[in-house]
Amino acid sequence: MKVLRKNVVLEGQDLAYVMLEREILMQCQSNPFIIQLKYAFQNVERLFFLMEVARAGNFYRILLKQAPRPFRYERIVFHSGEIACALLFLHSKRIIYRDLKPENVLVFDDGHVKLGDFGLCRKSTDQHPKAT
Repeated sequence: MKVLRKNVVLEGQDLAYVMLEREILMQCQSNPFIIQLKYAFQNVERLFFLMEVARAGNFYRILLKQAPRPFRYERIVFHSGEIACALLFLHSKRIIYRDLKPENVLVFDDGHVKLGDFGLCRKSTDQHPKAT
């Protein structure tokens, strides 16, 4: 669950970014390689994004746990393909994912990975296709 304090969100451009993050997550509901937003709700002080649970953690924690042993080659190829599929899907929707790092690659019990944390994403436009 992602929890945001409203008083922080309402400062600067944060509200627009939070609204865009929710919009992007809703657009990506059909993709198996992107974290699924189950519910978005709020109370007086906070906004909540309830996501599906990645019980196996994220790549960063897994890398720390198994260090110094590297991942097997087959696993690297498999997960790289899943990440590439997620990025291709996002690009087809004109969404630029700007926060690819091990902490944002979520690992599920079935061994598959999904991208998470879309707070830094931007949408490209016809007028400014390279501006982010």
